Amino acid sequence: IIAGALTGLMMHPCRGDSMDRDLIRTNLTRHLTYLSVTLGDRSICRPGNLKAAEDYVSENFAAMGYAPRRQGFTYMKEEVGNIIAGDENPGGYYILGAHFDTVAGTPGADDNASGVAVLLEVARLARNLTPPRPWAFIGFTCEEPPAFFTPDMGSRVYVKRARRQKANILGMLCLEMVGYYSQAPHSQSLPLPLKLMGYPTTGNFIGLVSDRRSRPLMVRLAAAIK
Repeated sequence: IIAGALTGLMMHPCRGDSMDRDLIRTNLTRHLTYLSVTLGDRSICRPGNLKAAEDYVSENFAAMGYAPRRQGFTYMKEEVGNIIAGDENPGGYYILGAHFDTVAGTPGADDNASGVAVLLEVARLARNLTPPRPWAFIGFTCEEPPAFFTPDMGSRVYVKRARRQKANILGMLCLEMVGYYSQAPHSQSLPLPLKLMGYPTTGNFIGLVSDRRSRPLMVRLAAAIK
């Protein structure tokens, strides 16, 4: 996952000394354990845990040498915030993002501690590289219900600000539920109409999804990962 995401993000081969697999595995495990075991439920219903997850993302970015910025807003009378690191370059930039909140009552190991773990590791590895385009790394808050599909989703709050500032966002990779893996038949359930289109029903793959406008970026990412 890390090698593929990083290669796709940077669009050139990674240096071997940046890809210590044991260190990557250790860091992924550490992030997953803290978010899903130590904290667990990180929903708006548990604002203390949600803030702790936010702080964890910010502190890890800072430890890597970034200068994280907090985009705060109020939701359900609670102060919440997206955490942004990297280069929001006025000339244009890409985004790698993942949400750190959970569905209420769940530990959110796959949804979405797995995505946050990959976000943090790619951000760490990227510090040793010079990307051909600027990248921002963003931990989003309040993406799950009851914020889901409302203007108070962290990603929508970010996009509103970006539009006001006329930010030139070149593309975004959203890391969502990237940790689950199973070789068992029928371990991957699919919604209509995908289940009628021949997609795999064994959950041993990473799916890349885009809308029509973003298809060229998806194709480039798929080629880079392969």
